[in-house]
Amino acid sequence: MPAVAAGSLEHSNLLKLCLVEACLGPHSIFSQGFQQGPARKPGAFLLCMWLAVPLLALAGVAPKLTNPSFSDNGKIPHGRQVAGATASTAKTQDPPLKPKPYKIGIAPSHITAPTAPLFGSHVGEWAEVRENIDFYKIYSLQAVPPKWASQLPVDAFADTQVGLITNFPNWHYTADHPGMLGSWTKRTGVHYLDVLEAVHRATRAKGMAFDFVEVDCPWNYYRATANRDDPSRRVDNATKFKALQQWCRERDMEFWLVVNRDTNPQKVAGKVQMGNRLFHDGTLTYIRQLRRDGVFPDCFTIQSWYKLPDKHLPEGSGYSFMHAARDAIRLIRELFPEKDRTDAR
Repeated sequence: MPAVAAGSLEHSNLLKLCLVEACLGPHSIFSQGFQQGPARKPGAFLLCMWLAVPLLALAGVAPKLTNPSFSDNGKIPHGRQVAGATASTAKTQDPPLKPKPYKIGIAPSHITAPTAPLFGSHVGEWAEVRENIDFYKIYSLQAVPPKWASQLPVDAFADTQVGLITNFPNWHYTADHPGMLGSWTKRTGVHYLDVLEAVHRATRAKGMAFDFVEVDCPWNYYRATANRDDPSRRVDNATKFKALQQWCRERDMEFWLVVNRDTNPQKVAGKVQMGNRLFHDGTLTYIRQLRRDGVFPDCFTIQSWYKLPDKHLPEGSGYSFMHAARDAIRLIRELFPEKDRTDAR
């Protein structure tokens, strides 16, 4: 399935900078001691191609320009009262959200420390996180340089889904909606939405479709209000997220979002404890701001690409990755109303 998915686009350069990942559900090959929570469903396996979109642009795809509407199409329907809402998330402050099923996944960084012990001798040390996630994303193959980050299970391809992960700040979404950096658009002359349209047309022409689009836009970048090189160009990530989610919905795809905070500056400065704390606090701040902005992804992925946090455990304290994941999951469940998973979407 993954080879077919990539090859069907007929661009030999597509895999040159791909980062292939797999997401493991609670009943995966690595699931010794993995307890499924009472309301959780086994997650599907997924093959995610990071930078496939920029590479497709560089490969010479000529996208048709689009002129999308950024309207919210009226008010968001009212949902139920969020259980446990606090004064900081009062309904007078936050837009109402209609309850819906959504997923939560995690992805500890493989460059921090080996992740295999999480499924072995330390499997009991992140019980709350395990029982409240839909999948665990592992880094499997990085194509440049060729390197296996972690072993991909043989049965991972049975329920494979394919999605695109974009480094969102590096793109201008459209001419009227710039990114904080926009470096890929400057390099290619193509806007992200144009490339998405081109990829969608190419896959549909081959009888295929992507299952989701996942946005990588850490809190540091989400909160930006202006383009770095041209401050006169205003950045509104919440509006872009909603527009992209609507684009996905119209094409029967899900909108996924990585929620985290970039800690590379603290790593470079040698401020380990500060970086650990900032990842935790920044991730929670991001979730709160998404709620205030009325951004409601179909999947929240709590993921670290970084060397900080420098530890995966413990779950209960210390600003480790699992500590941040536990608190993030609790906050998501508090702020975002979830429809009964037995109900149809």
